[in-house]
Amino acid sequence: MKCATEKELLQHLANSLPGQQAELLEQHLTSCQHCSKAHAEFAAMTRRLAPDSGEFDDPELVDDVMTLVRLGRANPERLSPAKPVRRAWLLAGSAACLSAALVFFLWPAATQDESTRIRTRGGLSSDTDRWVSLKVLRATEEGYQQVSRKISSDDALAFVYDNRLESQHDYLMVLGVSERGRVYWYYPAYQQAGQNPQSIRIEKSKWSVQLPDQVRHQLNPGRLRIFALFTRQALDVEMVESIIKRDLEKQGSLAQLERLNIEGTAQQSFLLDVE
Repeated sequence: MKCATEKELLQHLANSLPGQQAELLEQHLTSCQHCSKAHAEFAAMTRRLAPDSGEFDDPELVDDVMTLVRLGRANPERLSPAKPVRRAWLLAGSAACLSAALVFFLWPAATQDESTRIRTRGGLSSDTDRWVSLKVLRATEEGYQQVSRKISSDDALAFVYDNRLESQHDYLMVLGVSERGRVYWYYPAYQQAGQNPQSIRIEKSKWSVQLPDQVRHQLNPGRLRIFALFTRQALDVEMVESIIKRDLEKQGSLAQLERLNIEGTAQQSFLLDVE
């Protein structure tokens, strides 16, 4: 298959491509870095937003929108800043809700950074991983910026997941592991020793779903691997931490620990540099 057009990528996100065409596009995304990057950027910009009926039926609409984006006429000042949500252990917030078309005009240019490095075994072609994904965003004064290779030690992070209707998974954990094996929990909230919270319940949807809070940990400089664990049954923190310790010792380094040895899970991981 040749590279996808912008209209085809948008139609795929809107779940309006015919079945065979959608399947071919998904196969193409596994081998084409350019299309995969564009698809990820569009998904981040349109997360949680369903298109109006027939919104992408008119090719002139897509052409007009993308022309304005290329001309640099996006207006980040009009994007509403994140609103704080109180939690004692983190800085929290929620993203502004905009229509799918308006996102292309208002989303800050920072979201067009290099796509985050995603490490999975099998990627979209894997039976367990193909229907799920996670995006990591950092909060800025202009809005959310998709994380690429680096974050600051005090960045507040937000997360957007995909759990498509075809997925068999109902639960999610999001956590970070440092080079020394320290675990930073984002979801579920894990505030003090002695607690043993479980995976959070997630929904199945045609659209990307943003988790409600920004979470800030004081990270140590070095490498950090973010894991997303999608499961059919809830896992608990203590069990996952014991598996991390075992698997990290077995692999010998964080760079090699691309996937945790937990049967029946769909997983993605991101290796980041903390500055």
